[in-house]
Amino acid sequence: MGENQGIYIVKFLYACLQTSNTMTNSSEFNFILFWSVKALSNAKTLTWRVINGKVPTRTNLVIREVQLKNEISPLCLEHPETVKHLFLSCDLVFKVWSDCDKWIGVQTIYHGNLMTHFLQFH
Repeated sequence: MGENQGIYIVKFLYACLQTSNTMTNSSEFNFILFWSVKALSNAKTLTWRVINGKVPTRTNLVIREVQLKNEISPLCLEHPETVKHLFLSCDLVFKVWSDCDKWIGVQTIYHGNLMTHFLQFH
């Protein structure tokens, strides 16, 4: 397992955490680190939108005064559809991510923080 194979290794994350430029929240973002990740441009764009909370989830639409019946996720019908819920904490979505990981043959740690989760793929 190594960085050049796109597989998470502790050494890389530790090095990121030791640098002062590593992003811990969206206001401290390391642009060079983000755009150097080997991924399709549309995947990077979606990730950028997710990290910055710019995905049109039900909660974000209500904030923008879009009239909806409710903010509940149509996937699980249990929790408000926030970016974090939609991409990390929804049980149904977790199963999809797990199946994708198995399909492509990787092991992933699912973090509660979107940027920390993203950094493991650098």
